[in-house]
Amino acid sequence: MPAIFKIGEIHDPESDNPAGVRVEIVLRIGDRETACPVSAVCRSTKELVREVRRLQAELDRVREEGERVLGRGRTASFPDFGPETPPREIWETLSCIAEDDVFVETFNAMDESVRSRVVEYILSHCSLFSGKGAVFSARYNSDTRLMQ
Repeated sequence: MPAIFKIGEIHDPESDNPAGVRVEIVLRIGDRETACPVSAVCRSTKELVREVRRLQAELDRVREEGERVLGRGRTASFPDFGPETPPREIWETLSCIAEDDVFVETFNAMDESVRSRVVEYILSHCSLFSGKGAVFSARYNSDTRLMQ
């Protein structure tokens, strides 16, 4: 895969020496390519390191935002399954969660009385050998009433 970032040299018109460098992102559309600056001009290694760290922090922020969108680390956004929600409906929702860690986290975030009703439903109506039933069967701890 071609590099996404590159160093762009800023030249001093009065000399052959570069006046500084900057980090650029390489954009490719079809057979065309252009570089766009994503950092300030750096005239020292110290400035370059500071700019790269700023970009890394911004990429970390974007990754965290993506994780929230994809459902990782969402402690406040779990479905609100109240005592009136039928266990079958809860299980149908849980079993649609693609990532096992999010599935487990969502199950464990439910109220214990709701979890107990769902466990009873799973054990009496669902296959424990395939799909999320297999994940439940492998990870459920009956002593703690949580999935590990």
